[in-house]
Amino acid sequence: MTLETAAPSHGWEMPKKFDPNDVLSRPLMANLATVTADGAPRNAPMWFIWEDAAIWLLGSTGASAVKHLERDPRCAVEIVHSTMRPASCCISACAASPP
Repeated sequence: MTLETAAPSHGWEMPKKFDPNDVLSRPLMANLATVTADGAPRNAPMWFIWEDAAIWLLGSTGASAVKHLERDPRCAVEIVHSTMRPASCCISACAASPP
């Protein structure tokens, strides 16, 4: 998968093609943004696994992030790789439980 380098309708252009697999396959932390019961945003660092074109976040059933997602599956995941050439992936999604 390679993302396009330009979004002319938004007025920006990336300097080169970007392959999200380059970031997602590294041992990095993900930031998971969820919505609390009162509607406030909550951000939490989490370990993740990139497998079969899916991001798997590790959490226990009692964790607050898991409780937030059970109540409201709207979330965003950001994974940043900061080097001399920073790259990141930001994914807006709805949480889904494994089959």
